[in-house]
Amino acid sequence: MAILKQYKKSDGTTAWFYKLYMGKDPITGKERRTTRRGFKTKKEACLDLARLQLEIESKGLNNNSVRTYRELYNLWMSQHTLNIRNTTEQRVRNYFTNQILPSF
Repeated sequence: MAILKQYKKSDGTTAWFYKLYMGKDPITGKERRTTRRGFKTKKEACLDLARLQLEIESKGLNNNSVRTYRELYNLWMSQHTLNIRNTTEQRVRNYFTNQILPSF
């Protein structure tokens, strides 16, 4: 079930948001909910809501593709290297490949 509402921002403009109950997580048994904000129109919010519901129906709730520590490390490193210098990247890569990943 989804809730679609309009709200007023601090600068005086209005925007739309929705809250969506996505179901229960099969692994943890906890309820999964999401809130998406910042849509300029109700139509934009409805379209994004429909897209998200379709994605949940097709892929399901648990769409984690990471299965190993190395996959998680590669995913994290690809994002982390955008914000660090080359020397730091080299140091972190060496530490992970020589110290952390072999122990797992």
